[in-house]
Amino acid sequence: MTRSKNDSNFLNEINDIDHQIYDLILKRVQLFSAIEEKLTNNFSAVLSKVDTEMFRIVEKHESNAISSDDLSAIFHEISIACRTAEQAGRVAVLGPSGTYSETAAYKFYGHKAKLHITTTIEEVFTSVSTGVTGYGVVPVENSTEGTVNNTLDSFQNHRVKICGEIELPIQHSFMTLASNKNNVKTIYAHSQSLAQCRQWLNQNAPLLNLVAVSSNAEGARLAAEDNTAAAIASESTALLYGLNRLERNIQDLKNNTTRFLILSLKDTEPTGSDKTSLMLSVPNRPGALYELLRPLSDFNVSMTKIESRPARAGLWEYMFFVDVEGHHLDGNVSNALEELRRNSSVFELLGSYVSSRNS
Repeated sequence: MTRSKNDSNFLNEINDIDHQIYDLILKRVQLFSAIEEKLTNNFSAVLSKVDTEMFRIVEKHESNAISSDDLSAIFHEISIACRTAEQAGRVAVLGPSGTYSETAAYKFYGHKAKLHITTTIEEVFTSVSTGVTGYGVVPVENSTEGTVNNTLDSFQNHRVKICGEIELPIQHSFMTLASNKNNVKTIYAHSQSLAQCRQWLNQNAPLLNLVAVSSNAEGARLAAEDNTAAAIASESTALLYGLNRLERNIQDLKNNTTRFLILSLKDTEPTGSDKTSLMLSVPNRPGALYELLRPLSDFNVSMTKIESRPARAGLWEYMFFVDVEGHHLDGNVSNALEELRRNSSVFELLGSYVSSRNS
């Protein structure tokens, strides 16, 4: 059937309107970006106010041409699209500025990454799970002191995916405002860092007050306010907070390394160099864990790590965190995971991602 001139005019007018809609949505995204730059600390609250007002507008302009439910759905999708476009490039990390988490984020994403600083590891998970940021970076284990329990515990409270990992050499320095350590009475550092420098502390500061804080950067910030205090942190942190580095490389093991996880809400595609992380639980009975993990052997899947943490569900119940080689979409891994799912009282696929040993 041949279109009339009127048909063509209608189509052109619709196309013009579509272009206007696109331009307006793009402008809305740009405004979100401007708000984020000026109101970083209150950005989440601002987003809630914007969304609330948006739906008031929808209610105010009800029309017989389109139902309020359909109109609300359209505006909801616009809101999500704008929020996602702005937040996708933001990365949540444990603060304040100068943490190893910040260094890991810059190493993984480059120095153009827009960081969202949090005060706890739990807040990093919250930022990702609620869409405040597209990604998060959290420490999960150290080669000297083992697992970061706060990270594993946070997986029980938040539905997020692991989409990557990165290993970072950790070199600790002893820093203070003072010109020598004779005037130092207190040392601030994260509990893991204090443990990683145990030998040096026993030899050089056996009588000093050791205070565990949320991060090494927070310790450096506190030390910068007190000339009788010191901190254990990276050399770059000393420069950031104007502290004197009196000792370098004080960690017990010179090849001290921390592994960080990259969090998001997205799955990744197989690359051939992947690993998969799982969170599992089984009833507390003899042989239950052995029976649970047997499919890994049956399907020739290599388990590279297993950790247990107390489950939030009940007393003396445990959650097991397991890493295996391969992507969850790989044939043998997929078959093994299906068996694990059937045998588990709790089964969570935390994500498949490129192994840092292969990247």
